[in-house]
Amino acid sequence: MLKRQGRQDRKRIYGLENQAIIALADQSSLALFARPNVFVSIRGDEEDERRWAEVGRLTSQWLHDLKNHIGGIKLFAGYLKKKFSDQPEVVDVSERILGGLQKITEDAVLVGQLVKPLTLQAVALPDLLQRIFAELAPQASEHGVQLDWEAPAGIAVEIMAEPALMHRALAALLKQALAISPAHGAVQLRIRREGNQCMMDLLFRGEGLEGKLFRESLIGREPSARLPLDLLLARHIVEIHHGRIEAGDSSEAALTVRLPAADRTS
Repeated sequence: MLKRQGRQDRKRIYGLENQAIIALADQSSLALFARPNVFVSIRGDEEDERRWAEVGRLTSQWLHDLKNHIGGIKLFAGYLKKKFSDQPEVVDVSERILGGLQKITEDAVLVGQLVKPLTLQAVALPDLLQRIFAELAPQASEHGVQLDWEAPAGIAVEIMAEPALMHRALAALLKQALAISPAHGAVQLRIRREGNQCMMDLLFRGEGLEGKLFRESLIGREPSARLPLDLLLARHIVEIHHGRIEAGDSSEAALTVRLPAADRTS
């Protein structure tokens, strides 16, 4: 049954059915997140480490095969774009396919990183956020949304993290907040220190059902099936750094990201 399913999946890929490719990648990735805090368990005993090392090896092989399949499709999409360069509709579709395939590849690589031991280093949150906000400035301008952050003066707000993963997680949260904020609205992130914790309060006014789902799906005890893959990954990145995303603890904050400080004493 598994072999037959594998052949069917490969047939969909070679058949250039873009929706099937996306479904395959999403299902394969989401299978790794079936249980809450699953990645936290890799910090356990030697047997846990051995099992997760094997998971990492198998995941690497899956990524290798997936990237090979996607590479062929990207070449074909690029050929179509060049061949029909005088037809805007074909060029637009080709660019969308190429963008989608690139996104799948990036997500797959990230999933592979999540089953490996973290390489932690002290990360200054103000420096990290400065880079993220610079990247998001064009999107904020396009949506007509003000984007801003603030940190307390004279107080260390450093966390122990793998910089690239934490960058990805915080950027995903902010991108979604931007996407569902009304025009002429504002998205703000306030950093504060509370004991041994670094807190980031995300302030925005997401309208309608999208805003409600964004908040409720992220703060539930288990990841919601309605949560987009980017946000599902963001939640688990925070959790494997021994942090959590919770409801804002003030009338203004929609969400609060809580992470252990680098200089915590306990």
